[in-house]
Amino acid sequence: MANLRANKITSTEVFETTGSVQFDGNGDDLSLTFNSTLSLDFTIELWVYRNNTNRHCFISLWDTSGTNRWRFEVERTAGKANFTDTGSNHFEFDYTSSSNEWVHWAVSRQGTTARMFENGTQIGSWTSSTGLGGGVGNPLTIGRLGGSGTDYLDGYISNVRIIKGTALYTKNFTPPTR
Repeated sequence: MANLRANKITSTEVFETTGSVQFDGNGDDLSLTFNSTLSLDFTIELWVYRNNTNRHCFISLWDTSGTNRWRFEVERTAGKANFTDTGSNHFEFDYTSSSNEWVHWAVSRQGTTARMFENGTQIGSWTSSTGLGGGVGNPLTIGRLGGSGTDYLDGYISNVRIIKGTALYTKNFTPPTR
């Protein structure tokens, strides 16, 4: 399990943005080494606050070869949340949240059934046995689409969690407290 939590490093506000990482949508992101493959059971979750309704990539591992890549984003297609594995399999679902609010997002896969959740409500599912590769030298990028320098987040991210080997969410749930 990998956790990223940034405590009070960017925000001077005393409300919900405290404890999050701020992204201004203009060339900033967090990158870290991720030399692991998420095969079969896994969970990816995070809290996101978007300042607008532009296309935003929350988290990705995106190499230029096309073999070790995945991304979790909104607005690839208007009004849709998207998860892409191996760069070619796009799974898109309608979502109900808007900008200027905190939203808990999660993708969880148990066996070959993957599910996407928005604020604890399942908004879609798909079948996939594709391992989400890590590949040596391919960074896990938070706040933009890695490898391409596009789809920067204008907003905040908090409590990123990637769990290898456990599908934490398989039905609707109450999101954990930020």
